[in-house]
Amino acid sequence: MRRIVLPAQALRDGPTALRPWRDSDIGALVFACQDPEISRWTRVPSPYGESDARAYLLTRHDAIHAGRMAPFAIVHRSEPDDSRAAQPDDSRAAQPDDSRAAQPDDSRGAQPDDSRAAQPDDSRAARSGEAGSRAGGMREGEAGSRAGGMREGELLGSISLMRPAWEHARMEVGYWLAREARGQGHATRALALICAWGLYELGLERLDLLAGAENTSSQRVAQRAGFTREAVLRSYVHGRDGPQDMVCFGLLAGEEPDPAASFERLAGLAASGCLQRRSK
Repeated sequence: MRRIVLPAQALRDGPTALRPWRDSDIGALVFACQDPEISRWTRVPSPYGESDARAYLLTRHDAIHAGRMAPFAIVHRSEPDDSRAAQPDDSRAAQPDDSRAAQPDDSRGAQPDDSRAAQPDDSRAARSGEAGSRAGGMREGEAGSRAGGMREGELLGSISLMRPAWEHARMEVGYWLAREARGQGHATRALALICAWGLYELGLERLDLLAGAENTSSQRVAQRAGFTREAVLRSYVHGRDGPQDMVCFGLLAGEEPDPAASFERLAGLAASGCLQRRSK
């Protein structure tokens, strides 16, 4: 068993930041998960209530300490940093982060980031934590009507590294975004941040991302972040609308699409104390 230690400082890139979840996020988490697109593409349960959010927040501690998951809340930063300029993405609603109220690392029942890059995960149906990676992420949606008017620290979504195979230096990534946060580049930046942190801080050599075959927005986000499309897994998960084919993507250490930007991002994370070592 390997313990994961989340960084004390937020991981930041322009207006996008990743930080550990807080108990005070419950209200915003419940509100965001009312969007039917999240439960459609992730494993976040529907309906999603306060008890689901509380269950996720309670179980995330054990999952982190047991080395099963590294869950982050995606939040808005008003003051851009020097890292990278924002890049709009389509990933609206995003990758299944499995944000469900429940098993933070498989969280197919829900943790907000299981949305497997748009799978019903992180989804697995997605509860507030792991909903992302298998959920296939969300489809394209309209850009948030509140874009430009977001508050400092406002919750935008969930993203996690989960389902580790430590003996193979591998984990899976999943996420989802709230409706108002889509179409503004947050998914692409969040994915790049968590991948850089996982590859260099946790010493991972490969990251998996599963996106719904019909979720083209999540697939584009994966490709922008440097992931390679590797296979189609037929009837791989059972989503809200029945069996779903999933597209499998992989990212190996050193395959980031923009080495200069990756170097700058890593330098910024190291300067802020978010990178301290590369584990073997």
